[in-house]
Amino acid sequence: MVTGLTAAGVVTPPIILPLVLVAANLGVFMAARGLVLGVILSLVLIVLTVMSTQVFSAGITAVGRDAIFLLIGALGFGVFFLQQRVAMATGELGLGPAALAHPLSGVSWLIPPVAAQNAIAQDDLRKLRSRGVLR
Repeated sequence: MVTGLTAAGVVTPPIILPLVLVAANLGVFMAARGLVLGVILSLVLIVLTVMSTQVFSAGITAVGRDAIFLLIGALGFGVFFLQQRVAMATGELGLGPAALAHPLSGVSWLIPPVAAQNAIAQDDLRKLRSRGVLR
């Protein structure tokens, strides 16, 4: 089992695929031009393969990094905007009237603490109505 795991660790696609490419390249070019040209062209093929994978990886990383930067910036701006609105409403109306003027019931499922409170309150209301205490 240890031998198999060691072989699986050494014989990986990043090792096997370049060797297969070099063997295929040598098979094609050795017959036509000779061993030296086949080796040179195989090395060029490996360098091009490595460079193209690095460029692709760097491009994906750069695009992902920029997208995450924009997403986090938009979230930060949105939270700051909402905080400012809450602060202005509380400053103008006071805490109690501001809470009554801006109910969260329409978006309660977006806010985990409010969603939990809403679920508990709805369950309590259902129980009270079933007992005939509330209508």
